Amino acid sequence: MALRSSTPPTPVITGVHPRGRPGMAAVGLVLLCGGLVALGLAAQGVLPLAAVSVPSIGVGNPPASTAAPGIVPNGTAPPSFTAYSDPARQFALYISSSWSGKAGSIAVNGQPQAATVFTPTASAQPSWRIAFLSSAFPSTSTAYINALAKIIVAEGGKNVTPVQGPAPEQDGLYTWSRLDVLAQLKGGLQARIVAYTMTLPSGKSVLIVAESQTITYNATAQQDFMPMMNSLSIKA
Repeated sequence: MALRSSTPPTPVITGVHPRGRPGMAAVGLVLLCGGLVALGLAAQGVLPLAAVSVPSIGVGNPPASTAAPGIVPNGTAPPSFTAYSDPARQFALYISSSWSGKAGSIAVNGQPQAATVFTPTASAQPSWRIAFLSSAFPSTSTAYINALAKIIVAEGGKNVTPVQGPAPEQDGLYTWSRLDVLAQLKGGLQARIVAYTMTLPSGKSVLIVAESQTITYNATAQQDFMPMMNSLSIKA
């Protein structure tokens, strides 16, 4: 006669999830079946449809977007202008449809500072540059003139001559300190260069440098620079 062991047999566990979560598939199936039954009862009038909720069994529903709201230009676009929004969402404005923006720099105190440069497509001049600086930029008297002259010289220019300002000027949403100078740019081009600066509540500052050949500056300012200044919107 064969003897029986008094030790109960060890159960064999099967169907273990490869990530170590056994039975999850079965739980999902039960939840899904329960939802379908509830829907069937609602269809027969036993349960109100509004009370039926079928649970999601997906793994990790995507989170809601947390992107900051975009910034838009001030006012309405002039004819043949298009909206430009800074990829870093620091500013937005309208630019001529024949212009484009790209990453560039402004040499402040001999050091290149990141800037966005706007020029006519496939051309270096005229140009309109905007930079956000970590500290206040000089905005009055001789200090402003010297600071702008250093930028021009650091970028290969010379013979800087102040012709107007510094003086406050309201353009669009903001009041700027404006300074106009004449200079010879790298390559020999005679240009009028206009700087605009203001200090933000954070203590940082915005610096804009607009330049064009002297003989065409007024037309460029009217057609391009001023619509850009008036439409500029800066994230607070």
